[in-house]
Amino acid sequence: MTTIGRLLTEEQGRLTVRRVLSVDEGAAKVETTFETVGFLHDVRYTALGTLWSVIRPDGTLYGELKGGLRTDDNDTGVYRGITGGKYLADTKHGRTYRGAITFENTVGALAELNSVLAVFELEIDDSNKVNYRTWELV
Repeated sequence: MTTIGRLLTEEQGRLTVRRVLSVDEGAAKVETTFETVGFLHDVRYTALGTLWSVIRPDGTLYGELKGGLRTDDNDTGVYRGITGGKYLADTKHGRTYRGAITFENTVGALAELNSVLAVFELEIDDSNKVNYRTWELV
Protein backbone atom coordinates (compact mmCIF):
# COMPACT_ATOMS: atom_id res chain seq x y z
CA MET A 1 0.00 0.00 0.00
CA THR A 2 1.24 3.49 -0.84
CA THR A 3 1.36 6.09 1.92
CA ILE A 4 2.51 9.67 2.19
CA GLY A 5 5.96 9.65 3.72
CA ARG A 6 8.29 12.32 4.98
CA LEU A 7 8.20 15.96 4.02
CA LEU A 8 10.81 16.37 1.28
CA THR A 9 10.83 20.04 0.39
CA GLU A 10 9.24 23.24 1.58
CA GLU A 11 9.41 26.45 -0.45
CA GLN A 12 8.18 30.03 -0.31
CA GLY A 13 8.28 32.61 -3.06
CA ARG A 14 6.30 34.68 -5.52
CA LEU A 15 4.36 34.28 -8.70
CA THR A 16 6.33 36.16 -11.35
CA VAL A 17 4.39 35.77 -14.61
CA ARG A 18 0.84 34.84 -15.58
CA ARG A 19 -0.28 34.73 -19.19
CA VAL A 20 -2.94 33.18 -21.41
CA LEU A 21 -1.47 30.51 -23.70
CA SER A 22 -4.61 29.72 -25.69
CA VAL A 23 -8.37 29.89 -25.71
CA ASP A 24 -9.52 26.51 -27.03
CA GLU A 25 -13.08 25.23 -26.87
CA GLY A 26 -14.11 28.22 -24.76
CA ALA A 27 -11.58 27.61 -21.97
CA ALA A 28 -8.49 29.71 -21.30
CA LYS A 29 -5.23 27.82 -20.81
CA VAL A 30 -3.25 29.97 -18.37
CA GLU A 31 0.46 29.68 -17.59
CA THR A 32 1.75 30.64 -14.16
CA THR A 33 5.47 30.94 -13.42
CA PHE A 34 6.87 31.23 -9.91
CA GLU A 35 10.25 31.58 -8.19
CA THR A 36 10.81 30.11 -4.75
CA VAL A 37 13.49 29.41 -2.16
CA GLY A 38 13.37 26.09 -0.37
CA PHE A 39 15.16 23.47 1.65
CA LEU A 40 15.86 19.75 1.27
CA HIS A 41 17.04 18.85 4.77
CA ASP A 42 19.52 21.67 5.48
CA VAL A 43 20.39 22.30 1.81
CA ARG A 44 19.09 25.62 0.51
CA TYR A 45 18.05 25.87 -3.13
CA THR A 46 16.21 28.18 -5.49
CA ALA A 47 13.53 26.91 -7.83
CA LEU A 48 11.78 28.14 -10.93
CA GLY A 49 8.51 26.44 -11.83
CA THR A 50 5.83 26.77 -14.47
CA LEU A 51 2.28 25.49 -14.25
CA TRP A 52 -0.34 25.66 -16.95
CA SER A 53 -3.96 25.07 -16.06
CA VAL A 54 -7.48 25.21 -17.46
CA ILE A 55 -10.75 25.69 -15.64
CA ARG A 56 -13.01 22.65 -15.98
CA PRO A 57 -16.79 23.08 -16.43
CA ASP A 58 -17.30 22.35 -12.70
CA GLY A 59 -14.93 25.20 -11.72
CA THR A 60 -11.99 23.01 -10.68
CA LEU A 61 -8.57 23.29 -12.30
CA TYR A 62 -6.51 20.76 -14.24
CA GLY A 63 -2.86 21.39 -15.08
CA GLU A 64 0.69 20.24 -15.60
CA LEU A 65 3.78 21.43 -13.75
CA LYS A 66 7.51 21.50 -14.50
CA GLY A 67 10.51 23.18 -12.98
CA GLY A 68 14.12 23.18 -11.95
CA LEU A 69 16.12 23.39 -8.72
CA ARG A 70 19.60 24.81 -8.08
CA THR A 71 21.49 24.75 -4.80
CA ASP A 72 23.89 27.46 -3.65
CA ASP A 73 26.68 25.02 -4.68
CA ASN A 74 25.17 24.68 -8.20
CA ASP A 75 23.75 21.17 -7.77
CA THR A 76 20.70 20.91 -10.02
CA GLY A 77 17.62 18.86 -10.80
CA VAL A 78 14.30 19.05 -12.60
CA TYR A 79 10.76 17.86 -11.94
CA ARG A 80 7.49 17.44 -13.79
CA GLY A 81 4.01 16.49 -12.77
CA ILE A 82 0.25 16.67 -13.04
CA THR A 83 -2.17 18.56 -10.85
CA GLY A 84 -5.75 19.34 -9.96
CA GLY A 85 -6.79 22.47 -8.14
CA LYS A 86 -9.48 24.84 -7.00
CA TYR A 87 -9.99 28.50 -6.27
CA LEU A 88 -9.99 29.40 -2.58
CA ALA A 89 -13.17 30.74 -1.02
CA ASP A 90 -13.25 34.41 -0.07
CA THR A 91 -10.34 35.29 -2.36
CA LYS A 92 -10.18 37.02 -5.71
CA HIS A 93 -7.58 34.80 -7.40
CA GLY A 94 -6.22 32.61 -4.59
CA ARG A 95 -5.96 28.96 -5.50
CA THR A 96 -4.50 25.69 -4.37
CA TYR A 97 -3.16 22.82 -6.44
CA ARG A 98 -2.42 19.25 -5.38
CA GLY A 99 -0.79 16.60 -7.50
CA ALA A 100 2.15 14.30 -8.12
CA ILE A 101 5.64 14.97 -9.48
CA THR A 102 8.75 13.01 -10.33
CA PHE A 103 12.29 14.35 -9.99
CA GLU A 104 14.90 13.70 -12.68
CA ASN A 105 18.60 14.34 -13.32
CA THR A 106 19.24 15.53 -9.78
CA VAL A 107 22.90 15.67 -8.76
CA GLY A 108 25.03 16.40 -5.71
CA ALA A 109 23.05 17.41 -2.63
CA LEU A 110 19.80 16.82 -4.56
CA ALA A 111 20.73 13.32 -5.81
CA GLU A 112 18.44 11.51 -3.35
CA LEU A 113 15.48 12.95 -5.26
CA ASN A 114 16.28 10.98 -8.45
CA SER A 115 13.24 8.96 -9.52
CA VAL A 116 11.32 9.89 -6.36
CA LEU A 117 7.58 10.07 -6.81
CA ALA A 118 6.19 12.82 -4.60
CA VAL A 119 2.86 14.47 -3.91
CA PHE A 120 2.67 18.21 -3.54
CA GLU A 121 0.52 21.11 -2.46
CA LEU A 122 1.00 24.50 -4.07
CA GLU A 123 -0.91 27.54 -2.84
CA ILE A 124 -0.96 30.97 -4.45
CA ASP A 125 -2.69 33.77 -2.53
CA ASP A 126 -4.20 37.05 -3.73
CA SER A 127 -0.90 38.88 -3.18
CA ASN A 128 0.88 36.30 -5.43
CA LYS A 129 2.76 34.66 -2.56
CA VAL A 130 3.56 31.01 -3.24
CA ASN A 131 3.85 28.21 -0.68
CA TYR A 132 4.92 24.83 -2.07
CA ARG A 133 5.57 21.55 -0.23
CA THR A 134 6.34 18.01 -1.40
CA TRP A 135 6.11 14.67 0.38
CA GLU A 136 7.65 11.37 -0.69
CA LEU A 137 5.29 8.54 -1.58
CA VAL A 138 6.40 5.29 0.02
